[in-house]
Amino acid sequence: MLQLVLLGGGHSHVAVLKSFADAPIKGVKLTLVTPYPQVLYSGMLPGFIAGHYDQNECHINVATLAHFAKCEVISAHALGIDTANRKVILHNGVTVAYDFLSINTGSAPRLDGVPGAKEFSLPVKPAEKFWIAWTRLLEDAATRTTPQRIAVVGGGAAGVELLLAMQYRLLHDVSAKLSARPLFHLVNDMPTLLPRHNAKTRAIIERILKERNVTVHSSCRAMSMQAGVIHCDGAYDIQADYVIWATGPGAPSWVAKTGLTLDAHGFIAVNENLRSISHSNIFSAGDIASQHGATHPKSGVYALRQGPPLAENLRAALTHQPFAPYQPQKQSLAIISTGDKYAIAAKGNWAIAGSLVWKIKDYIDSSFIEKYNHLVSK
Repeated sequence: MLQLVLLGGGHSHVAVLKSFADAPIKGVKLTLVTPYPQVLYSGMLPGFIAGHYDQNECHINVATLAHFAKCEVISAHALGIDTANRKVILHNGVTVAYDFLSINTGSAPRLDGVPGAKEFSLPVKPAEKFWIAWTRLLEDAATRTTPQRIAVVGGGAAGVELLLAMQYRLLHDVSAKLSARPLFHLVNDMPTLLPRHNAKTRAIIERILKERNVTVHSSCRAMSMQAGVIHCDGAYDIQADYVIWATGPGAPSWVAKTGLTLDAHGFIAVNENLRSISHSNIFSAGDIASQHGATHPKSGVYALRQGPPLAENLRAALTHQPFAPYQPQKQSLAIISTGDKYAIAAKGNWAIAGSLVWKIKDYIDSSFIEKYNHLVSK
């Protein structure tokens, strides 16, 4: 019997599990390795933080999905891959054998280059751990007698959305318990916010941040951290009780020890079939992978779109059928939420904003969750 191991419960593997639930392959044993039985859909994280969704509305129950796919679930973190002997090495020393392996564990926060960041910041990823830290922050806010100082490091869409979502939640849902209004800082090492987006989108975000009294520190690179303070270049310090780390994605350290061919940034290099360039029995998708010749940003949107072609190509590998090339679109529609039920839609050189945009985003996201959480056993 062929062993297909899915390492990670990321957005792409959700589609793979659904594919095998709908149409199993005889003679194939499916195993999912993930530490999280439920996976938070990244596109709904800001809405979850802001209080617009409860847990069931924005989480995918991958354990239940695996059950429908007749897939064994191993609750564990991976420490590495022994590609020579075709085994996944787990944190408890157990190994899981595979004939074919698919990797969709997501990226890791880039903390290694900033002394003190691991000890004194709260990384946004993995989102499941961040949620626990966020609930503690809420509890602390309700009992403080001095203003809570919160800094978000990262001037991309993820950092901006997260900051505005946290601010909204604290000032609207928790405000009755607050004795002092929290102070927010956005720390950006680039000259402008949202460097991947157009000028119209940046102008809207800059206006909103100003209206909501967020202090923006541009061209400010975090060099080191201590408890309660970020040391930036130029001998510039930012005082903060909580530092949220929302910079760009980094590659998990264990990937470098696998022997897989990686790109210049340490991500798994795959071809147009989402297949490892160096190991033909290994596939990868999502933030942890880097498709050769593609320049799209690492985001949940692309991980979702990689899911169906990943499933198709895993099926092809298992049944000796031709592979189907995947070509990511050069530009995708980006929808950036602003804490309240308001959002900006942007693509190319245009951008529109309003409550209707948020409603459209809500419909798209909720439909995606419902697609996977309301399965009927076949």
